[in-house]
Amino acid sequence: MILKLRVLAALVLCAAGAVAQERQPSLVWEGEVDQLATIFVRGTKLRVEDKAGSLAVERAAFRFVEPLPDSRQDVQVKVVEGRGEAVIVAQPSLSNKYTLSVKVEDKQEGSGFYSLEFYWDAGPFKGHDPFSKKKLPAEGVIAPRGMSWTGRVDGTLRVVVEGREAWSEPKGVGQAEIVRNLPAEEGLPVALRKHSGRGKVKLVEGPSRRNGYKLVFEIADPGPGADEYDVEAGW
Repeated sequence: MILKLRVLAALVLCAAGAVAQERQPSLVWEGEVDQLATIFVRGTKLRVEDKAGSLAVERAAFRFVEPLPDSRQDVQVKVVEGRGEAVIVAQPSLSNKYTLSVKVEDKQEGSGFYSLEFYWDAGPFKGHDPFSKKKLPAEGVIAPRGMSWTGRVDGTLRVVVEGREAWSEPKGVGQAEIVRNLPAEEGLPVALRKHSGRGKVKLVEGPSRRNGYKLVFEIADPGPGADEYDVEAGW
């Protein structure tokens, strides 16, 4: 009888360990950090400031699995990839309106790529759909590469993707490479990443029945003159 109880206890401990190892991060963030960047998280809102207080951080993307709740937390941050460290500056509390602050410090020359995982207790918010458009802007989703577009932009240009085809408006500008078909799926999470170019890239329309399941994004170059762009879209 004692032996059976010991075996049962060992099985329970093994099962608990397996569950702990399978725990999913509450948030994943990645981006290029040059010297210093601070990440601020509140609910499903995230912003990043570099050492000068600017919001420009290259190749930045994120995905919420569950929102950061309005409750006091002991959040944990894990550096999955990166040559520096990530340190929690402020845990969520009533005094800071339940905002998490994390400092990423890269002490080596040039910028370094970082991938971070955040873990917290979601409480009553567990089970929310991580891809719900009400909880996460499409630009924030980390998604596999679906296509890339390269070209010279002077002013404003739109890129339209449908199935396995892509074209620019005005036509004849730039070149698109489709890696995987854009599925005919309502509310599909889409990520946009600008690898080069001085202007802004924004999502205009996501795939829907209304627009024939097309993805439309816009590149706006501030000038003067034109600039070379390399833009990636993931879904």
